[in-house]
Amino acid sequence: MKLRINKETLKDIAEAIRSKDVFTDGPIKVENFSQKISDLNYIHKVVITSGNELFYHEPWTSICPLIIDHCVIDQLSDAASMFAGTDIESIPFDIIFYPGASVSIRNMFGSCEKLKSPPTFITNNNEFGFCDHLFYNCSSLEEFPEGWGKDLVFATYYSPSYLYGDNSSMFWGCHSLLNLPYEFLDQDAHPYAGASETFYRGGFYSCVSLPAINNLPVLTNTICSENMFSLSFDNLCSLKCFTFKREGKDIVRWRNQAIDLSEYVGYYNSYYKTLANSKYSSDNEVKDEDTYNSLNNSEYWWTYNLAYSRYNHDSAVETINSLPDTSAYLETEGGTNIIKFKGEAGSKTEGGAINTLTEEEIAVAAVKGWTVTFG
Repeated sequence: MKLRINKETLKDIAEAIRSKDVFTDGPIKVENFSQKISDLNYIHKVVITSGNELFYHEPWTSICPLIIDHCVIDQLSDAASMFAGTDIESIPFDIIFYPGASVSIRNMFGSCEKLKSPPTFITNNNEFGFCDHLFYNCSSLEEFPEGWGKDLVFATYYSPSYLYGDNSSMFWGCHSLLNLPYEFLDQDAHPYAGASETFYRGGFYSCVSLPAINNLPVLTNTICSENMFSLSFDNLCSLKCFTFKREGKDIVRWRNQAIDLSEYVGYYNSYYKTLANSKYSSDNEVKDEDTYNSLNNSEYWWTYNLAYSRYNHDSAVETINSLPDTSAYLETEGGTNIIKFKGEAGSKTEGGAINTLTEEEIAVAAVKGWTVTFG
């Protein structure tokens, strides 16, 4: 027998347990919950079909890790904040969405600080209009498998007077994260209502262990005159490389954008180091010329020293060369776009300090409608 469950019927599990007299010592205790479900041999699986805030509030937040092995998720129609705040380390089953449904996965795993790997989503003509804060503060999440999320289709919903949908802050505070699900992000089928809804906004804030952002998708179907990049790249303390995906001949309709790569990009302070993936161990710290020479070709070296920043002049050149060309749009609509670097960063590395960018290197940005500044 399978017991179908949603937020309202979770209490039926407790009642079923009570009715079988498997509790002889008073009220249900959270630490005994999983075993007592196992004792009910007629309940083989708990089938979840509606997940909106399902385990978001106590006592279910504490119960979730205990019950999770008894669950399957089938034809899920809403998953907003479903597992938010729980101590689950993984999802031991596929998450199957209701065919054709427009689903919110907003904050689905928000503050699941022990979650180490992403779940497998099974879609069937679904659209996802609200993906914001999807993995917000999943500080133990390390890696996405290749191709993860490629079948998740972003949607932007319309009403007679308003356009809405939100994909911001999806990886905010993923301190241990070592890569990004680019195929998930590489979608441009729908426009956004404004700057605050794009996956850029707050998207990678304090991903302190992330070593590279390679070929970040460019939204060419979004007309945006408000800054989409607020808090996008702050505290990327391990970053060595950041490039946009070349958009070809598409017109990029952006203005008044401000990309800030001056806040602890490529180097740590003492607080952010406490958050980093354990791969960035004390044995890999660059302190001076000798340790730089011995470690700079290793994958997980790091530093507190701005002069040895992993993100340096050569990194900035790569970023500038990949900037989207916004010049045609700015020519007709006015405005400008800004990219800001930490000038002294990398002065003792082979790549050199960012503030040694030549006029020719800076001109590449200018031709595409970007002004280079230093902080």
